[in-house]
Amino acid sequence: MYHKNQMSEAHAVRWTVIIAAYFTILALLYGLYIPTFEAPDASSHFKYMHQIAETGELPIIGEDRSEAHQPPLYYLMAQPLMWFTTRSDLGDFTRFNRLAALGTISESNNNVRLHNLEYKGDTIIAIWAVRLYSIALSVATLFFIYHSARLALGSQRSALTSMLIITSMPTFIFISGSPNNDNLAALAGAMAIYWMLRVWMRRQITGRDLILLAVITPVTMLAKLNAVPLLGFIGLGLIAGSIRRRWGWRDALLAMGTAGASGLLLGGWWYVRN
Repeated sequence: MYHKNQMSEAHAVRWTVIIAAYFTILALLYGLYIPTFEAPDASSHFKYMHQIAETGELPIIGEDRSEAHQPPLYYLMAQPLMWFTTRSDLGDFTRFNRLAALGTISESNNNVRLHNLEYKGDTIIAIWAVRLYSIALSVATLFFIYHSARLALGSQRSALTSMLIITSMPTFIFISGSPNNDNLAALAGAMAIYWMLRVWMRRQITGRDLILLAVITPVTMLAKLNAVPLLGFIGLGLIAGSIRRRWGWRDALLAMGTAGASGLLLGGWWYVRN
């Protein structure tokens, strides 16, 4: 017998898949109807990936790439999707419209880029591959949101509602359908929150939890600079859990030491480089 606000596990899984599919369709439609590289900084994010694919090197801060200061994980993970393309016509996608009405409402010249009616190279294939990659990251974020809400609210229906609300946010859909490391940063944040809620509700920190934390920490550090404060959220949660006696101080210090060591060894190199 299920609580009136509960449903079977199979039914809940079915609805999470339906919501994820609904979100994927929306994100694909946004990507289809918004002209290429009209999303904020989309061309700069793509150029970051393009340079790694072309030279095997990370961009240098100060060069003509506005996203060169960003941690590299999002861009490195995209490389297998770009190896089969040459992107020789990338310049056709990045021509700036000098008459663009930037920051104002206008009946004409709304596009930042000058767009061809037809593209002959394979850059568009690489762009769509990256779009699908970004959408996949956001779908994973939605699943972590569902599980976090389920832990926090104790209700499958409420968790599904939370997932659906995020799915219906236009900004989230818009960014998810474009090349942008916000998609990996959002996933890292969702993972960090889920980890903290998971150990909080179970009132213990296991060896498996430490392994997960050792993965979440460098991923967060290498996803985006704005995501790094999430590690402070985990630290505060560990301290609060010790104060509330959900686990001992030894467990909290071990978890913080694990996070610090994994972050330093796997994520610290990029900060030292810069």
